[in-house]
Amino acid sequence: LSLALEHSRDRLAVAPYFPALEVVFFRFRVVVDGNEETLVPRKNALALGTLYFVYAALIISTRNLPYRAVRPCQTSSEPFFCSSDRIIENTSDESEDELARIRARAKFPDTTRLEKNDITVVTKYTSGIVDQKNTSITPVIQRRAVKPHGFSVNEKCRISNSLLPNKQRFIQEYGSKVFCGSYSKNGEFFVTATQDKWLYIYRTRNGNFTLYSRMQAHDVGWSVLDVAFSPNGEHFAYSSWADCLYQCNVSGDSLDTLPLSPGVRRFCVFSVAFSSDGTEILGGANDQCLYVYDLECQQRILRFEGHEEDVNSVTFADDSSQIFYSASDDGLCKVWDRRMVNESNPRAVGVLAGHRDGITYIDSRGDSRAQQNARQLIERQDWDYRWQPVPQRLWERGFLEGDTSVMTYYGHSVRKTLIRCRFSPPDNTGQRYICTGDSTGRFIIYDLLTGKLVRKIRGHTGCVRDVSWHPLDYNLITSSWDGKIAKWEYCATHDATNEDEQRPPLRRSKRIAAQRRARALNVI
Repeated sequence: LSLALEHSRDRLAVAPYFPALEVVFFRFRVVVDGNEETLVPRKNALALGTLYFVYAALIISTRNLPYRAVRPCQTSSEPFFCSSDRIIENTSDESEDELARIRARAKFPDTTRLEKNDITVVTKYTSGIVDQKNTSITPVIQRRAVKPHGFSVNEKCRISNSLLPNKQRFIQEYGSKVFCGSYSKNGEFFVTATQDKWLYIYRTRNGNFTLYSRMQAHDVGWSVLDVAFSPNGEHFAYSSWADCLYQCNVSGDSLDTLPLSPGVRRFCVFSVAFSSDGTEILGGANDQCLYVYDLECQQRILRFEGHEEDVNSVTFADDSSQIFYSASDDGLCKVWDRRMVNESNPRAVGVLAGHRDGITYIDSRGDSRAQQNARQLIERQDWDYRWQPVPQRLWERGFLEGDTSVMTYYGHSVRKTLIRCRFSPPDNTGQRYICTGDSTGRFIIYDLLTGKLVRKIRGHTGCVRDVSWHPLDYNLITSSWDGKIAKWEYCATHDATNEDEQRPPLRRSKRIAAQRRARALNVI
């Protein structure tokens, strides 16, 4: 339940996670030939070996929400399916006590380690902060008149950082959960993937979203779980519950199969990333292994076991593509040097510990910059994020022994799926912020320097799984399990305060109970 900046040569924004298997059994009753039987929770739906029960589990996992006919709708010149009244996913099962605990922790961020780290100095410089106390942009604008070349890049970042997105506009509504949504590196295209196996590619010139192409994903067992653009923006790769990856052209006229040959029956790649030259694809899978596929040789060239649990996320450190990171359900983030990886005896060059649970996502700033305790804590875990709240015995805060993280950010909720977090772009924000999704339907932005929530607005009725900030423009896109993607931009006339500030006053009895609960949760 935290985002952390890990202390290493590079900085990572990471979020915790639970075991990553998506198809699960809930306890429910089914009548077969007049006899009532009870099915108990299972991690692997295929363990029962009965297709009938697998089908029943998939129905139950939708929580018996009402299904209504999906109507065709028109966007640009391409028709596809969407729905305006079907409830796909809601957040009614979120615990109020759990949310109160999250809000209480977010009020008092501990910046002791952060202030001593050089990331503070670097971020202040790139985001144009000269005087921490004077946050007004008026002096910056006044000084422009005496400068021959106008605003510097840092000054532009400082101005744009005072105009953070606060108003939502829905781009599209689908008839299925949206799992992924990502801008290309140059921001010209945006791709989104829905659970009904469709991929939609939008052209985003001049701030407009126009449907450019769409295609149906191949060999999808549950859903498309991750999408990554190539560096030139002409192709993208996606992964799912399949023993191979797929690379597609943005125009939708080509689809290449990239076999990984994992050697296991039940296989899934949870995360993919392109190298800086676009010749290799890095993947992390549920067999605890990392894979590297060479697009020029058209074969897998590297496979090694990197973790003791599912590998949920991978990313390259910088444009050299020699250093890369992996994060897993074992609660560890590992640093790998491509030049030193040995398949028969892989050894990470660094291990970053600090999370009390699995990690859902990692994102590198790209600036080239005690493991045992965390592992024992994960091994003792007897609950599952996918459908269970956090036990009260784990509500304590503080650092684990051997934790080298620089900062922990509180205020969001991670449940149900691999929720993503990302640094804001360097060109328009100076990477001053961290944005993340939330299981309660909110989009959240943290100030990297202070740890405070600068945006926490509920814009969706379902879990926000992915958030993508435009690399050059001043907007971001949220992709949600309510079947919608939304574009957020700054609007001077729109008063969008944080969710906690919008809450109506409580009646005295409820207010006193809430205060007592908050005091109990704030005990360190």
